Amino acid sequence: MEKLIKLEGGSTRKSRTTWDDYKIDFLDPSYILITRNREDAIERGYFQPSEYEYSDGTNSLDAPTFIVKNQWGQELWLDGCNCGYGGEGPRGSERILKDIGLPSQIINQVFYRHIFELERNEEGTYEFIGDGRSQYTDTDILSTSHIIIKDGDLIIQHDANYPDIEETIEFTKFYVSRYLGSIKECLIFSNYEDVKSEGYTGFTKRKPLNRAPYKFILIGENDREIWLNPLFEGKTELVDEPKVRAIMEALGYDLGSPLHPKIEWIKKNILSIKPINTTIRFDNE
Repeated sequence: MEKLIKLEGGSTRKSRTTWDDYKIDFLDPSYILITRNREDAIERGYFQPSEYEYSDGTNSLDAPTFIVKNQWGQELWLDGCNCGYGGEGPRGSERILKDIGLPSQIINQVFYRHIFELERNEEGTYEFIGDGRSQYTDTDILSTSHIIIKDGDLIIQHDANYPDIEETIEFTKFYVSRYLGSIKECLIFSNYEDVKSEGYTGFTKRKPLNRAPYKFILIGENDREIWLNPLFEGKTELVDEPKVRAIMEALGYDLGSPLHPKIEWIKKNILSIKPINTTIRFDNE
């Protein structure tokens, strides 16, 4: 599948010019996705590593806000046309949709939907996918995410370590359901030395020049990862840490009694790769 990726700094003018250069191959599309928030495109797999590489070997992401596919499987990605408000970006999308020849009642939705997703059915007409709402729009909890690529895998870093664990739980449940699907593995570290030796340090969105330890790692069946940095009290075994228990139980794990964990559950779900008071690993196998 050929991808024509033309990400030009979010310029609507440049995206419209690019469309004029390539539109001959995309005037009869099979699929169109326009988003207001790049996270909705990333969630659907439309992203690539940016040219900028951090000193730890990871890359930030570039993502389009306008994707169009034709019947031959070719894709055109643009980042200067979007949707969901009455501005220049959606008007750039409007022009493209008019070139394609879509009905006006469909085109007008580009100003109201935060996700404008169309698919051509077997009858040759276009149908919207979903209700057009985005979970990412004006959601403060998601502003603390830092999405990167490491060794080809997508990693979502939560660089806030607020004492209020409910904030971290809300963030975690949201991204697990939308990005990981099901959890394959969970790693939890109690100290910086173990985090560093396993390679789970990284830069943060708020302090891009400072490395931070990520002590709570969730790995999905799709090999996407979520890195968290909750504050641990350090007064007990990791399995009894209140924040460890709160996050794992919010994700549906039963850790048993804080003082006497269920032996069967421990044997099935926890593999100690280092002393239990240093690192624990949860496996869903």
